[in-house]
Amino acid sequence: MSRSSPRSAFTLIELLVVIAIIALLMALLLPAIQKVRAAADKMKCASQMRQMAIAAHNFHNDYLRLPSIGQADSNGGVGLTPFRDFTNTVGTPYEFSHSFFTYILPYIEQDAVYKQMNLTYAWNDNRCPQNQVAASTKIATYNCPSNGLRIEDPAGLGGCDYMPMVQSDIDPVTGVRNTATKMLGMLRALANGKVTLGQLTVQDGTSNTLMLVEDYPRNFEGVFPYTTSTYQDKCQLAGYVSSVYATPSGNHRFNCWASPDTANGVSGPPNATVGNLKGVVNQNATPIGGPPGGLWTTNNCGPNDEPFGLHPGGINAVFGDGHVAFIPQTIDPRVMRKLVTANEGTAVFESEWE
Repeated sequence: MSRSSPRSAFTLIELLVVIAIIALLMALLLPAIQKVRAAADKMKCASQMRQMAIAAHNFHNDYLRLPSIGQADSNGGVGLTPFRDFTNTVGTPYEFSHSFFTYILPYIEQDAVYKQMNLTYAWNDNRCPQNQVAASTKIATYNCPSNGLRIEDPAGLGGCDYMPMVQSDIDPVTGVRNTATKMLGMLRALANGKVTLGQLTVQDGTSNTLMLVEDYPRNFEGVFPYTTSTYQDKCQLAGYVSSVYATPSGNHRFNCWASPDTANGVSGPPNATVGNLKGVVNQNATPIGGPPGGLWTTNNCGPNDEPFGLHPGGINAVFGDGHVAFIPQTIDPRVMRKLVTANEGTAVFESEWE
């Protein structure tokens, strides 16, 4: 009677070889998978920014002006209404206390959220709690999928990773901040009057002028990594903001889409000097939270009021005509100024920054 031969089995050495091969394949494939995922996130971010620009155009079609962006400029602005005030008169439209992102809600299929808000009150005014309910809505369009440093707001407010362009005060000659050289961008904080897309207000052309850039991570004050606004919230100062929505500093939030302080300008970091420029995109990026002399809690450092994102090498930005471009972090500050300002009268070519 014949006996069947015993079943062969893997030896320890063979098993180790198989495990080593699998580990090697994983090591080879993982970077490729990460690159594909990063590229997909970058494309999704660009699509969202284009959607917001189209929303602004549709708003313009209905109201013959662009949406108010909340913030005027760093000094309150001549002829502009600073966002740092708040509503005193019930029933009086007070649109300059609201953000760009609030005004485009109906144009990104968020009309229900928009209708919850009473625009005669600031978003965080406790005399109108429905505004805080609306501001707690998480809106995917306002969040870049590459923001791996986002931490849930302690009050549950909806976050925002994008920044409407207000102005630039980068000196066109030296490349460092010089407030005497400030010029406005294509967006404004106006309750009255019109900011149109015509050449009278965007003389440099909408295809050459930035509307929105990425600006994140911007977590709530004290939640690392975080940034802190420099502008006092007059509504909180007057006692109209409950402790749940108040900030420790008493200044505006700019980690939520409903805040008017989401809009800012481009000034460059304060640790930049003539002959030692630091760049204006993703500057003071490492370590997370910023280096000594460039901490993100300091105005104009890292993502604090400046273009910043986590895509490798730069940020997405959408121009006034709705086209999206990738701005490299190597862009010269003087070129960035020309992209921000609307009526500089100086030509800018893609070869200068692409």
